[in-house]
Amino acid sequence: MKAKTREMFVLLLLLFTCEVVTGIISKSASFISLSQDWIRLSLFVILLGLAAFRVGRAISYNYIFSWLRAPFVDKHLDSSGAGDSEDPKGEGITRVMGELLCCPICTGTWGAIVMLGFYAVRPAWAMVFMAVMAASAIAEYLHWSSERDEWQGRMAREISGTENQGKTVRYPMLGVINRKSFENMFEDAEEKGMDDF
Repeated sequence: MKAKTREMFVLLLLLFTCEVVTGIISKSASFISLSQDWIRLSLFVILLGLAAFRVGRAISYNYIFSWLRAPFVDKHLDSSGAGDSEDPKGEGITRVMGELLCCPICTGTWGAIVMLGFYAVRPAWAMVFMAVMAASAIAEYLHWSSERDEWQGRMAREISGTENQGKTVRYPMLGVINRKSFENMFEDAEEKGMDDF
């Protein structure tokens, strides 16, 4: 990592730390009332976590925020052939901002800080925003799960049908598939510790 980029990372880390400390030190009535009831606090943290997950993914991946990422990232065809990928470009602050915006964990963390500040100022509005983002995060996860299950089921039906006919099937992403290669895929995934294929 170049010295200038490292300095920018340190600067952003210090800024982030100052924001966290300021948020903790502030004696907002909303935070005090939450901290006195551990059940409400636990639910709040879950809501905030789901909302931060969704905000992070929205900023880092979704088209609606592509204008924000555009000055800091280079777009190129993904190696899978199924869409585009973005990588940070340039040096200094441009590179640091690109690294930040390409990382959903980073943007989610900053999003959580902003939502906590919003909660300190306007608790009711912040709760509505966080509830919408959390519901969106749950919906996104359910969509991923159902899509994964659908593709796995479709692949299993294809393989089962071709096995009965003694044929092999060519998949663009996976190559030639027959019963043996299908079983080998799942064995390889288990050896690597991947529970979900």
